[in-house]
Amino acid sequence: MNRARNRDVIYQQAVSQYTIEGEWVADFKSMYAAGEAAGVFPESIMDVIHKEFLTAGGFRWFLQSCKPKKEDFIIADKVDTSGKLLNLSLWKKLGKPAIDKKNPPPCMNLSVKDLPGEHWKPIPGFGNRFAISDKGRIKRLSGWISSGRKIFLREQILSQIMEINGNTKYSLYCILRHTRESKRATITKLLYYCFVEEFDLNDNTMVVVNQNDPLWDIDISKLKLRSIYRVLKGK
Repeated sequence: MNRARNRDVIYQQAVSQYTIEGEWVADFKSMYAAGEAAGVFPESIMDVIHKEFLTAGGFRWFLQSCKPKKEDFIIADKVDTSGKLLNLSLWKKLGKPAIDKKNPPPCMNLSVKDLPGEHWKPIPGFGNRFAISDKGRIKRLSGWISSGRKIFLREQILSQIMEINGNTKYSLYCILRHTRESKRATITKLLYYCFVEEFDLNDNTMVVVNQNDPLWDIDISKLKLRSIYRVLKGK
């Protein structure tokens, strides 16, 4: 009975409604009134105020007695965990090469921290949602997306996947999920486009030849754009 009475007192508190970007929307005399207007339960608004959830009904909520500050709308990036530093699956598929697992090479490194001398460029065609670095890593940028409901996605380095193209040849790619679609992004192809020379990414007659050894240890200067007919003739 005490819990029910205390919760009712909490729900009677005046609250303010804000967009996820921090713009004021409306004031309400109670969580009951706010919940009715937004189509959510008062408990959901209370959970946002107590920082158990980020949004309720797609909005941020604050007590009118505690005006939000600018930093309240800044979402901190996820901190690295040692268990996610190494792309273990890729390392195994590449034959378990001798590497420093505490400082893996770029293609196996899942740390959201930039590597020494690493530079990033946006990947075209994905609404500024993904970027590739000159080290050959692809990351999903942090931000809000709408997919049924509005959610916040934190910055993340995407795991690279190995595709075997022959007895000794293989390529690395990532899956980019955007606007409810999944597309394959070949690392060498995007590296050449973003850091060497732009070309028609939809032209299937052009391929980027990887002359690195091993293939996973990519030096951009050893990537060559070739006609697929020239490559097949060479074979």
